[in-house]
Amino acid sequence: MVQPVEYLQQLYLTAMAEGDPCARFVTLMTVDADGYPVSRMVTVRQFTADEIAISVNMLSPKIRQLTANDKWELAGFWPQSMTQFRLRGSYSLHCGAAEHSLWRNKPHASQIMDLYAERVRQQSTEVASRAIMQQEVAQLTSQLEQLPQLPVAEHIGLLWLQPQMIELWQQSDADRMHDRRLWCLQNGAWSESTLVP
Repeated sequence: MVQPVEYLQQLYLTAMAEGDPCARFVTLMTVDADGYPVSRMVTVRQFTADEIAISVNMLSPKIRQLTANDKWELAGFWPQSMTQFRLRGSYSLHCGAAEHSLWRNKPHASQIMDLYAERVRQQSTEVASRAIMQQEVAQLTSQLEQLPQLPVAEHIGLLWLQPQMIELWQQSDADRMHDRRLWCLQNGAWSESTLVP
């Protein structure tokens, strides 16, 4: 039987190779303290045959929600191949030297914003106006440019998602019988079901 995470990884690599504009972007959903789903777009940083990594601020609301109840879902759509998917499962958080080394490969503007969230205003907190935020970012950038190298944003790490449920939908224009499958991991083995689209 096909290994579903590895299969999804191959579809991801194909989407990347074909230049699908949505290839690296997925929707991460968590559940807040009131039981409401909270969703946001995130960027895939690594996609292995076993798990998916996204870069996160360890002090962000999504991480507080995740560690409070362990519930998450990841959803994505690759329009070039008309493929969509949903994932659930377990996770692990890593924030150390390896993650900080990867952080150095992020675009400069992303690094600045990570440092802004760490040093000036935490991610998702309120600011009086965009103009004030722009001014604060400019001030921080000016201060950081005096240093020989940007310091590492200490609270940036990787959230590794290990799927234990995968639902995959692939369009079939010819007959509208889209290929929709569900895989569930139980006791170390994947079961596969075909679903009516």
